[in-house]
Amino acid sequence: MEISILQGVCRGLSSFVGMLLFPIGWWWCRSIDSFATPDRLDRGCVFVLSGIQGKSPIEFGVARGLNDAGVRSGIVIFEWTTGLWPLFLFHLRAKFWHRRMAKKLANAIVEYQSKYPGRPVFLLGHSGGAGLSLMAANELPDGNKLSGIILLGPAVSPIFPLDSALTKTEQGIWNFHSILDCLFLGIGTILAGTMDGKYRPSAGMVCFKGTSIKDKSEPQLHQLGYSFKMISQWHFGGHFGYSNRVFIANEVAPLIEMHHIE
Repeated sequence: MEISILQGVCRGLSSFVGMLLFPIGWWWCRSIDSFATPDRLDRGCVFVLSGIQGKSPIEFGVARGLNDAGVRSGIVIFEWTTGLWPLFLFHLRAKFWHRRMAKKLANAIVEYQSKYPGRPVFLLGHSGGAGLSLMAANELPDGNKLSGIILLGPAVSPIFPLDSALTKTEQGIWNFHSILDCLFLGIGTILAGTMDGKYRPSAGMVCFKGTSIKDKSEPQLHQLGYSFKMISQWHFGGHFGYSNRVFIANEVAPLIEMHHIE
């Protein structure tokens, strides 16, 4: 979907400012109910998961970026945190909470697929939400598959096992990572740990290692590293550049747009 330079600047700047105003930027989170109407859900569904901060302008920028690019599937923000951003360390490390929310998301996917059989379903998670997306995929029954999982700076370790989640997808897993994301996914997870309890840089910084699926006919892991051309898309290499609506529209939406049903 073609936009003018001015539109791109306004969207990118608006998304950037919304991120800077977190956590006082709740008013930035205008309703996106129009992104999850029955006619859109009939074309497919993208479940968007926030980072460990919970509801904020950040994931709303992700949803708007998909819509900007012409993704016509339903877009649903799935709240997996407590909704209280000061509990971000709890959201990061509480394994019992992860299990509970992963099962809740898996149930939501099964419910959607029962109502709209055969429609494409994507999970799109940022940071902690990326980790929760992988955990939810592991909770899906054998008969339920996702079209794909898209990870934006995942806060899990590079050795997090992906084989099970890959088998629950049709197209595979995409991991957007950046070596410049060293504050949150480098120093942060060395000190506080990753979602899977490892004290080391995350896969969102240094990418995943050692997935064992080699058969090219099977769903694959696609690792997409940061490049400086992304500066023009308002992604400067840090932890929140992944969620700018301009970056989402240019780099992420094309992975989803081709799968929606007219």
